[in-house]
Amino acid sequence: MRLLVWTMIAACGTGQGDVGSTPDTPPTDSSTDTVEHTGPVLSENVLVVLLDDLGIDKVSAYHPDVATVPQPTLDRLSTEGMRFTTAWTQPVCSPTRASLLTGRHARRLGIGDWLENLGAVELAPGVPLLPELIEEAQPERATGAFGKWHLAGEASPNGIDHPNVRGFDHYAGALGNIGPPYTYSTYPMVVNGAQSTREGYLTSDTIDDAVAWLQSTPEPWFAYVATHAVHSPLHVPPDDLHSGDPQTLVELHGAMLEALDIELGRLLDGIPPEQRERTHVVVLGDNGTVQAVVTDPFPSWSCKGTPNEGGVRVPMWVLGPSVQPGTVTDAMVHVTDILPTVAGWTDLPLDTPLDGMDLAPILADPSAEGHELLYADRFGPAGPGPYTEIDWRVVRDRDYKFIVDERSGTEILSRIQGPDLRDEIPVHPDDKTADDLAAEARLRAEMDRLRAELTLEVDLPR
Repeated sequence: MRLLVWTMIAACGTGQGDVGSTPDTPPTDSSTDTVEHTGPVLSENVLVVLLDDLGIDKVSAYHPDVATVPQPTLDRLSTEGMRFTTAWTQPVCSPTRASLLTGRHARRLGIGDWLENLGAVELAPGVPLLPELIEEAQPERATGAFGKWHLAGEASPNGIDHPNVRGFDHYAGALGNIGPPYTYSTYPMVVNGAQSTREGYLTSDTIDDAVAWLQSTPEPWFAYVATHAVHSPLHVPPDDLHSGDPQTLVELHGAMLEALDIELGRLLDGIPPEQRERTHVVVLGDNGTVQAVVTDPFPSWSCKGTPNEGGVRVPMWVLGPSVQPGTVTDAMVHVTDILPTVAGWTDLPLDTPLDGMDLAPILADPSAEGHELLYADRFGPAGPGPYTEIDWRVVRDRDYKFIVDERSGTEILSRIQGPDLRDEIPVHPDDKTADDLAAEARLRAEMDRLRAELTLEVDLPR
């Protein structure tokens, strides 16, 4: 088999600040049982947690034979909730955040790549964010955001006020990526539009802020916690948050993941016990693993920043009153599904068109179908275009994936032969079967439809 790996696909992890298995366990018998419903399962509270640069190749629940550091909290998510084996996001951080909070594909928003910390681009008005929808329809519901925002540069129209301007009652976090002169021990912290420099440990500080808010905020509430970990700069966390003596980049990444796992556990345990039974929790990655720490047996070309499975398929779990614990689903889902799902849990009215779907049927029955087709793209520079730096799109169904580089016209068809990242097999043009050609024609037609449909819907300065 001749492996097609063109330059764009190999360009993993090109976002700001980046350095340089076995198949998924099939659902147990209990996972095919259904939760009985007479109507929507409403939730007083919702917690959404977004983990940075954590691909499924590093998570023991997905690849227990490869994971190298203890992950009791991530393992606990699988025990207490539903694990998704085929969840897609965008391939880099800012577009995923935009899609999560709008329920819309990033192409509609002009956010196709990561936003520069000091840049002038922000997620513009025109498509409402989830906290804005809550603010309008349920003003009694408190909203708080914590950690990495990454939807506005400091020189953008709203700058460091952006999280509050776009609907959150409370925001505390480091607005963008961490880079010189800042580190995970000395970092810029914005609290409701006021910025200062803090010292401590950024992962712990983010959790501290979130837990303090959760424990002091009356129900009902919506909380969004986006950690910087395990994004670079790779480093040694505080001694009480990791084991071993990390030296290599891979070991440093593992130590950061171990620290993140511990602090994620503290966040979950920080939800007041009397509220937990009335709270839904979503935990997912924002994109795949950066190439510098992708290790055998996974292909290094399938990583953050690419249209390959290792770039867009992420770990994801949902816990809460509508979820049967310990279940697994292979339904194809997308980060755009978070908003309509939260709306369903909270009885939030939606009168805006969305690209995502409510995951309630899947949470009730893990064998239920998700999307028939998944879509992602990457384009830049972020803004209204033209996209002269990078511009590609990808669609997949259950068995095939089709990638198009819009600048060069290059196309790649891949077979998806299973749930493992190594099961994505690019097909050489000379080796295409009749089934391959039929799949290619079908996915090309879907790509053409989406290309025409996904147009810019916000007003961005050129």
